[in-house]
Amino acid sequence: MSAIPAELLPRFRNHVPCGACGNRGDVRVEFSRADALAIGDHFLRRCTRCGHVWAERCGMPDAHPPTKRGPRPESPQPPDLLR
Repeated sequence: MSAIPAELLPRFRNHVPCGACGNRGDVRVEFSRADALAIGDHFLRRCTRCGHVWAERCGMPDAHPPTKRGPRPESPQPPDLLR
């Protein structure tokens, strides 16, 4: 298997179970720029139970993804608490 671009990997998420054994416990996460699995910034996860390794791309999903109706809404501005 050859390395793929990191943009094609699933996004990094918290509490992802191991795809091989289903372990939801300790999973080691390592940052990588390039290795045998992917090229580009990504995370490698290694299951502490069975040793299975998989890759996920960096970056969290958008809190407000764009919709077909238009651009995502602007975030409300926090109140000025120092007045």
